[in-house]
Amino acid sequence: MFRYIYIALVILLIVAIAFAGWRFRGKRNSHTIVKENKTWETQLNGNGVYSKKQIVFFGDSEIALWPMQSSFGVLPFKNRGQSGDLATKCFARYKEEVISLSPDAIVLLIGINDLNDGVSPSEILQSIHDLIKEGKRARAEIVVCGLLPVSSRVADAGRPVSYILEINKSLSEICQVERLDYVGFYDLLIDEDGFFDKRFTDDGLHPNENGYELMSEIILPYLSLL
Repeated sequence: MFRYIYIALVILLIVAIAFAGWRFRGKRNSHTIVKENKTWETQLNGNGVYSKKQIVFFGDSEIALWPMQSSFGVLPFKNRGQSGDLATKCFARYKEEVISLSPDAIVLLIGINDLNDGVSPSEILQSIHDLIKEGKRARAEIVVCGLLPVSSRVADAGRPVSYILEINKSLSEICQVERLDYVGFYDLLIDEDGFFDKRFTDDGLHPNENGYELMSEIILPYLSLL
């Protein structure tokens, strides 16, 4: 009897250690990607890549974790993503970290975290529209990305699919009025049930390596025209 209890406890301990290690590796990899992006930007800057053109990616962790070197090579892209950022609270950072650079173009992908904070789609849209208008005042070309899908678990925890679809539809309409490029990743990242395809995400919220690879292929034609 005690032998079986002992074996069960050992198995549980092994599983707990493995899970903790998996979580640690995930966090370490996230920090590594952000660090690598900064290092790569420094190298590009040192080689004069930004002397003629700057295209800045702005948003939350879905931007911050986009691996710039492997995705775009020596193209003049800068990453200004920040984990946990909100469309409704990022305006000051946007002006300080993006507008101050006088970029030729800005890529926006932000808003999914606001939903988890209980912010309404209309407030999120207004905040993104404010970013668009500020970018246009700075004479930058603006590329607006629709929100990415989520898993059923993430949706149930505070990011409803219906709200994401509503925001994306409205962003597309705003871009038509403003004559901007709208990049819709959503339909190409979902499974047959309409949730984030497990091939492209590990946690149901952020793209994984395969997800970013596909997103890079989708967005590059838009950026090559800038």
